[in-house]
Amino acid sequence: MLNQRLPRSELELSLKEYIDSVDFILKEISDLDSSVIFDKHMMGKLHHALNISNYANSDFRKNLLKHADERDLKNFLITIDLAESTITNEEIIQLIPKAASFSWGDNEETRAFVEIFGYEQSIIPKYVTKGETIEIITVSDTPLKTLKEYQTKIFFESAKLIENPWTRFIIRMPTGAGKTRTALELVSHFLNTGLENDEKRQVVWIADREELCEQAIEAMQEIWPHIGKKDLKLYRAWGGARIEKFKDFSFIVATYQTLNSMLKNNKPFPSPHLVISDEAHNVLAPTHQEALRKLEENGTRIVGLTATPVRGIDTSENKKLQEYFNGQLIEIDSGEVNAIEFLQGQGYLSHYIPTTIPSNRQFNLTAEQRRKFEVERDLPSGLLDEIAEDNERNIKIAEILKELKEENSQILYFAPNVKQSKFMCALLLSLGAKAAHVDGTSPSAYRKDVVEKFRKGEINFIFNYNVFSTGFDAPNIDVVFIARPTTSIVLHQQMIGRGMRGPKMGGTETFKLFRVVDDLPAIDLADEYFSEIWNPEIIKTE
Repeated sequence: MLNQRLPRSELELSLKEYIDSVDFILKEISDLDSSVIFDKHMMGKLHHALNISNYANSDFRKNLLKHADERDLKNFLITIDLAESTITNEEIIQLIPKAASFSWGDNEETRAFVEIFGYEQSIIPKYVTKGETIEIITVSDTPLKTLKEYQTKIFFESAKLIENPWTRFIIRMPTGAGKTRTALELVSHFLNTGLENDEKRQVVWIADREELCEQAIEAMQEIWPHIGKKDLKLYRAWGGARIEKFKDFSFIVATYQTLNSMLKNNKPFPSPHLVISDEAHNVLAPTHQEALRKLEENGTRIVGLTATPVRGIDTSENKKLQEYFNGQLIEIDSGEVNAIEFLQGQGYLSHYIPTTIPSNRQFNLTAEQRRKFEVERDLPSGLLDEIAEDNERNIKIAEILKELKEENSQILYFAPNVKQSKFMCALLLSLGAKAAHVDGTSPSAYRKDVVEKFRKGEINFIFNYNVFSTGFDAPNIDVVFIARPTTSIVLHQQMIGRGMRGPKMGGTETFKLFRVVDDLPAIDLADEYFSEIWNPEIIKTE
């Protein structure tokens, strides 16, 4: 990698905010007595790992190219048609700014940069092109693996309700129980029933992130060919997709942001018979109301999906959610125990082994942070930054992570902010762990590659901020580590749920669940609603 050819002084400067903390904590938790700055190879590795999103910046690439091997640089210039084989060394140097000015994407120049200078293909971003915005899912005559018994009951109960115009209801299934699969079988049944009644139905599936949208499409591409009665038109309505018209008998997957943009700019808008909201709580957001009202103009059915308890947790959000969906909730028939315990007993969900780590620190909101908290309904970024930078807290976390590294576990870590996620990733890389950091700026192709490597055991640690609470499909998770406090019950449950896929779903029988506890006076954190999870074991601290 070119990063390892950068001058030591430049690497030290660019990594200063991480290296100082890494060195400090390494001395506290290990026998290492040398600084990271003495290992230039490691510094280059950290520089790359913590700057994935910066490869899209031409100035960043230009600086790297200045330090490239002369033969590699010449090869690169020739490959991207900027030079002939007769080019002189002086001309090569003059062409560096132009060589770095290409558009970073799934193109010839980016691929040449990656291949010639020794980078992994995963840092190449993949964008949905106009030709991929609309496609056809064709049918086949091969059978599909049937739903589980508990999924079948939810399917049939939902199928009865869904034929009634204007109906609204929630399907609640714990994370790892096959909520998306069940819902898409319901969508397929709804589309097929329309065909039987000479009605070409249109379905809109809405999510708040592109990864969740793509996850729904991949699942539909797997299901529809086996049970569909006719080829189905699929629309990807996100990421700047341009669609001239939404045709009948179609499956439209969209983000709320794109639907809002379509309305605002008077663009073609769907007229669905059914709307599926992937994470039902999103329907309550004020910014989504105009789009939802437009979608339901013609008797549209609205179904919300959630993994979070709707009944039994008395919050204003849950009350509003139940009101919006007319109090209709379809859940797993679990008898006298709750759904999670029922599915754990059946082997569909894994059992958690919880550990609580007190931070022994009290964090107080300023007047301005409290005002933000009242508006945002979750901990403001300024407070999360203060929590993330606390050295005593970070030492306790690092000690646990170091132990987990020795166990060769598969660990998904939720950080309080981007900087702390990067810092913990740098720390574990310095300890010799196979680790990666991901946040919202990481290219989607890179995120997918990290997940795939995690599945295969090529990466043991994924450090993330605000990315993998949903849409993360890697069943082999041994540890979920929650270092991010939140007042959101939904977010808290989603983070826990990442490790809950059981052996019958290709996952594990048990997983370790770590939570860092912070003292936040007068703030009701989400984990307080899940006290039965956190009671069993507490890590004692000095």
